[in-house]
Amino acid sequence: MNNLSNIHEAHAWLRWLTGRTMQATRTLSADELHREFPIGLKSVFETLLHLLGAEMVWVGVVTGTVDKVVWPTREAYPDLDAIEKAWKVTRADWDTATTTTAAAATTNAVAAAANAAAAA
Repeated sequence: MNNLSNIHEAHAWLRWLTGRTMQATRTLSADELHREFPIGLKSVFETLLHLLGAEMVWVGVVTGTVDKVVWPTREAYPDLDAIEKAWKVTRADWDTATTTTAAAATTNAVAAAANAAAAA
């Protein structure tokens, strides 16, 4: 298995996990969603923002745009619908990044083989 396959496999699992997490959080009342805890990231809602932000950062790392990532805040993403919408955009960015990475890797491999054949 190559690195790109590992990324695709990990991302498929991440999509599944996030879907299950969002499904579970939709059963919570607003008070439960925003209840503050003395440990962790304060609340379930803040934890979701953190997970979204972490994924946005990783997309930025893969695409070389991490310096343009704006960390999600409660003001920018005030409810579960906004978080879910942002996750869809982030997932589309992942798909584009990994497709582009795969295409570039294939192009580089073909060029390397052509160069090796020309040198032989």
